Amino acid sequence: MDYPNQGTLWHNAEKKHEKAPDFSGAMMFEKDFLQDLIDKSKNGEIELKLDIWKGKVNTRNGERHVLNAKVNTYVKPDQPATSAKDPWDE
Repeated sequence: MDYPNQGTLWHNAEKKHEKAPDFSGAMMFEKDFLQDLIDKSKNGEIELKLDIWKGKVNTRNGERHVLNAKVNTYVKPDQPATSAKDPWDE
């Protein structure tokens, strides 16, 4: 897997009907990444945050619009505990 937890969505230039998706594609995920998400899930729900970039790709059929997607795995570091007492506490 060259680019784990990433994928590409291709523009559907020739939609067959009005309810057809504007973009379609696939993302490849590492099994350990998915298992970690499952292990950390709360209330049976899993949230995937995605970062998306617009792009163009030259294909043998000409230039095509794409969306490149990557799972955002950034975790905000915990704030260090402070020993300072809140001045409003008695």
